[in-house]
Amino acid sequence: MADLVGRRLGKYSGSWPFTSGRKSYAGTIAFFLSSTIVSLLLGTWLSQFGLLPTLEWNSDTARTVALICFTCSIVEVIPFGDDNWTVPITASLLAYILL
Repeated sequence: MADLVGRRLGKYSGSWPFTSGRKSYAGTIAFFLSSTIVSLLLGTWLSQFGLLPTLEWNSDTARTVALICFTCSIVEVIPFGDDNWTVPITASLLAYILL
């Protein structure tokens, strides 16, 4: 979603100054919103089928998921390494620690 929205709306929203115009504000917002929504929906769905038995889905869990997605959106913008590796590793580590 970050790439799709960033390519379409990035020229209007501006880009992060330290990314040489490759990452836009619109793409980052799209990344955060879409990852949060999909994570909450997927987690709820898996929980209903008993595949996440130790995780109770409530407002605290939703805030934690949103925090993980926000942190991943920051990691995605940082021009260090390949974000196809850094974002999933960050998400996995934070989910393991916080959830």
